[in-house]
Amino acid sequence: MADEIISSINLEEEIRWSEHRDGRFPNYSIWLDGSCLDPTAHDYEPGGPYSNFNHHAGVDGTITDCTAAQVKDFIKAKKLRRYRPDHHDLKVILRHNRSLDQDGMLADYLFRRYYLFERQRTPANLAEFVEMENHKDKTNGSYNYDPFAVRNMRQYWVYEPYSLARKKGWLESMDAKDYMDMMKEVHWRLDELLGLPDQTVGRAKTIPPDIDYKVLDQGDGWIMISDAGMEARGWLFRHKKDHPDLNKLVVIMMRQNGHEGMIISAAKAEDDVDWDLLGAAEELNRLESKICLPEKKSVLTADEYRTSDAFLQDSTSGLWLPKQEREEQLTKGCSLTDPAKWPPGAEPVITDNNLWGGRNNVIGSPYISGTFLTTFFGWQLIRDVLLKYKGPRFEEDLKELEHLPYDIPESSSPPCRSLYPD
Repeated sequence: MADEIISSINLEEEIRWSEHRDGRFPNYSIWLDGSCLDPTAHDYEPGGPYSNFNHHAGVDGTITDCTAAQVKDFIKAKKLRRYRPDHHDLKVILRHNRSLDQDGMLADYLFRRYYLFERQRTPANLAEFVEMENHKDKTNGSYNYDPFAVRNMRQYWVYEPYSLARKKGWLESMDAKDYMDMMKEVHWRLDELLGLPDQTVGRAKTIPPDIDYKVLDQGDGWIMISDAGMEARGWLFRHKKDHPDLNKLVVIMMRQNGHEGMIISAAKAEDDVDWDLLGAAEELNRLESKICLPEKKSVLTADEYRTSDAFLQDSTSGLWLPKQEREEQLTKGCSLTDPAKWPPGAEPVITDNNLWGGRNNVIGSPYISGTFLTTFFGWQLIRDVLLKYKGPRFEEDLKELEHLPYDIPESSSPPCRSLYPD
């Protein structure tokens, strides 16, 4: 016998953890990095096992390890024994969807090279690589590191196949085989980094960070950008020469996906920033729920939607909306708010498994379809919804922090305080 490690890529598969035993998925299935929309969970009951590793939903993002780091700890704790049906050979089915990115590909690799972590001593460069990914992912790139350090430029080279596909807009037109080929290339580069299989270290190349971006709009502590390189958000958070007041939020209009929707992310600079991103996601879902798509095309054109009942209903919400006169003849009897009046075959954009969502420090648009709000209203609507949920507490907290006694006079305190004062 030999280990059976299968990577299953179904681009449209997104489930809730409550669905993992509904008969569609074989046991030994492991969902990685958002293919199951709920937090990390395990099921070792008879008929299993099943696992889900995720840090994108229902968690405190700044203190929850990324998927790859969770997998590393899972392996080091020797919990893979649950996935050895004959108590010897490993059997896992690693499930991915369209959200497959650097973290998911690294997690997949760790399962394939699990023995490197089951050993008493893990290769230092692999442990360092996972830790770098962990810090970048869970802090949205806002923690302080040098993007031009050699170890980081090696990481950019490892992930270059994904970075290139994302920036060129290829991801949304790629099929499952394309995703698998991309992941295999990343895995080969990880082997090169580690000098596997012949332990010849030093084969990894380096490339400089991609920090390019275009500014769409900016305001008090926030910025909206497009055409962003993989390191652009982190660069903006850490290096404020061009934007010295940027201390709250970066919004990236990432790309247009294959179904015409836009992929968007919004990330805080720090967890303490008073910006209710999850509240904004709820409102964006409410607005998005008014749009339905027959055969992946909008029921109404943008001009028609702007004159529909749904649009006029939203005009009282205080959001930015184009000022256009109502022309009822353009609605053609369609109502986006009443499913009974949708044309045959029409389906809502928003479903239980295709939502705006995320965690306390970062949110994103529906990953399967993208958002169609930009199709009808432009990026300005996203901006104004987000600005509604920007709170004043951040500035007040800063004023309070200025008066805290961080600087204690030498005469009143020893050089090193006791850990256990009397």
